[in-house]
Amino acid sequence: MREGFAGPGRKQFRTARAITMPAFQPDAIRHERLRRFYAYWRSKHRGDALPGRAQIDPLEFPWALGYVTLHDTLPNGDFRVRLDATEAVAFFGVDLTGTVLSTHHDREMAEKMMETLTHVARTRAPLVLDREFAIQNRYWRYQSLMLPFATDGKTVDMLASVLGYGGDD
Repeated sequence: MREGFAGPGRKQFRTARAITMPAFQPDAIRHERLRRFYAYWRSKHRGDALPGRAQIDPLEFPWALGYVTLHDTLPNGDFRVRLDATEAVAFFGVDLTGTVLSTHHDREMAEKMMETLTHVARTRAPLVLDREFAIQNRYWRYQSLMLPFATDGKTVDMLASVLGYGGDD
């Protein structure tokens, strides 16, 4: 079993406020990296069809590598973290790569992630969230952009989340 957020050498993760699911507004994206990734995602659309994993090429977005986390949708409605962004691992202090969210021991964190991913998969629409968390009595703010992908153009089978924080852009 994977070590959680609390423990030797680990950062303590606590959500400072409840997650809300606002309607997507592109102008709400504050970070340049997130704006560029949203434009990249839009450029991969085929008419009204969502882009699939085959349409994205990491060589086309070197400026975002390390900030993109990929989530696979599972047939039972769960999600598996296919690849956790290296910058997210450094920022939050835990690597979720390979984790099936419903089996993660931090139920509060897993439920909030599943709620967000389910919303994006169900609506097939992007979502940008402003979030906060605390590490050792310090509060940090960041922005997350979540985007749906569909191999068949309709059924969401993968989601990408891109992290933006501080003066990184």
